[in-house]
Amino acid sequence: MKLEKILITGAKGQLGSVLTQKLQEKWGVNNVISSDLRLNTEFNGNYKKLDVTDFDALKDIVTKLTNLRDKLEANTNFFRSKMASVGFNINKGTPPIVPIMLGDPKIAQEFVKRLLEEGIYVIGFFFPVVPKGKARIRVQLSAKHSKKQIENAINAFVKVGKELKIIG
Repeated sequence: MKLEKILITGAKGQLGSVLTQKLQEKWGVNNVISSDLRLNTEFNGNYKKLDVTDFDALKDIVTKLTNLRDKLEANTNFFRSKMASVGFNINKGTPPIVPIMLGDPKIAQEFVKRLLEEGIYVIGFFFPVVPKGKARIRVQLSAKHSKKQIENAINAFVKVGKELKIIG
């Protein structure tokens, strides 16, 4: 969805404030203006008018705002389920920052090094950043990752995991 500028009218109350803030974060403060006046002749230029009481238009905007969040959630769920299914120890949960628990800091350091050789950049965490015996690799997923990129990362994890005898 390409929007030049948006004028939000009827934006009183918490809903209007939050909507205005979110749209300003996405499209810039100068591209999103909020007004309590529904018939405002001051902003007759290139603004797409969005009245918060126009629920179809509001639903369309809010739905488009959640697309990236939805993709991030799908990417995270895909990565987590595949990694668990091949035998990696990952903390339960849904955050897009996924710790791959390895325990031994030397193994974690070697794993990070080998993944980089496979073209996968991850961060290893060891004592004193995490408790002794809780070394891990942190994978941070993004909505911008394609399924192919995630599959490549999983394949690299599996290859290195087998070489280091972390998984069978």
